[in-house]
Amino acid sequence: MSMNAPNTNPESFRDKHRARACTPPGSRGDEAPLKMHGARSGGRPACRRAGASRPAGFLPNWCECQVAPHWSFLFLLFVLVLAPIAAHAHGELLIRIAAATRQIATNPAPQLYLSRGELYREDQNWVAAENDYRKALELGVARDGVDLCRAQAFADQNQFGRARDLLSNLIARNTATAKALLARARVFVKLHEPQAAVTDFQRAADSGAQFDSAAWLEWAQMLVAEKRSVEALTILDRGIQRSGAVSTLQVYAFDVELARGKTSAALIRLQSIIDQADRKERWLTRRGDIQLADGNRVAARESYVAAIAAIKHLPKILQASPAILSLKSEIDAALAGTTESPSISQVGLP
Repeated sequence: MSMNAPNTNPESFRDKHRARACTPPGSRGDEAPLKMHGARSGGRPACRRAGASRPAGFLPNWCECQVAPHWSFLFLLFVLVLAPIAAHAHGELLIRIAAATRQIATNPAPQLYLSRGELYREDQNWVAAENDYRKALELGVARDGVDLCRAQAFADQNQFGRARDLLSNLIARNTATAKALLARARVFVKLHEPQAAVTDFQRAADSGAQFDSAAWLEWAQMLVAEKRSVEALTILDRGIQRSGAVSTLQVYAFDVELARGKTSAALIRLQSIIDQADRKERWLTRRGDIQLADGNRVAARESYVAAIAAIKHLPKILQASPAILSLKSEIDAALAGTTESPSISQVGLP
């Protein structure tokens, strides 16, 4: 074979050009030095170092381009922080699925298939979930229960039209199903059909079945989004009356009043929150901020003084925590701004 014959071995050809691509800029005499990374050029940026290799299963074209610094940081954040959390949640579901599978192996009860299907739905394993729903139906589980789970699976996949149709059929068969009405109300919210959602929320709440604080809150939030804040406050008050003094509903009602500019009404609701709170220091500080912004400097100072007193009743270890020290500094700064008038300074620190 002639010494000058071309090398047709594809592996050798690829290795040769890969080596050339990874040669540091300016080290080859047959080409002009490439521009530094980040400079604009007609081709791809030079690789960062000679001999860079592509780790298996990592980023593509490792030796031909670099990941921009901010993307590198986000990728590292995902790997170190977010991925372990997601993996833990996924792992917990897999453990529960495995336990359900062992239980089915010894006792293939129909309801167990439906329960495992719901676990598969939470794990977003849609095919396995549907297989278990179908098996549960074959073994005699009531269609209403299976269809409710299937509708939720459709909603989880953002197939809101299919979820609505399935729930509408279910409700037509059994008009007393509060769970189906509540599920369809949530679907109507996603479909931007507020009046239909209100109707279903109302029917579900009036059915006498359990209508928890989360449902009241979702209903009110939908009304606020539709700029119907007065109606939202009525719904929140109904929820508080029926569910008890639920802090999430009270806090949202307080926020709605404040957003409407109804300071007096907001302070009344805030007082109810303070009365029931185990930890009062932040709520008292919030009250002082509102009063100060409203021009009531004497009342604001009284609230700040009460907040400091609440902090002093905390365990020493909590008083020394960064969060409480920061809050104390904010209160001290606010108090410094309320002492101009002699009448205000008469409200003494404890």
